[in-house]
Amino acid sequence: MVNDMVRSSPSAKGNHEWEQSAVEARYYVEHLTTAGDLVVDPFCGGGTTAAAALDLKRRVWTCDVDARAVSAARARTRSSPSAAVFKLTPSR
Repeated sequence: MVNDMVRSSPSAKGNHEWEQSAVEARYYVEHLTTAGDLVVDPFCGGGTTAAAALDLKRRVWTCDVDARAVSAARARTRSSPSAAVFKLTPSR
């Protein structure tokens, strides 16, 4: 069973204005996936979920329409060949 509420301290919001705590991201990635699985985060923000997934030996595909968010996520995942971070351009 996976808890639907995880308590942690507030995020520092150093990477994105809506950044969530790494504690929650790590908890859900750890309990809902296994090593080697692909974690997809279509709204990467500051890359918190991607960083947690990589720490837990998961592969990552993440994207955002915000170029600043993509830049932050790329910076957090740069050292891993298992991460793919994309900038999406919304259609009009």
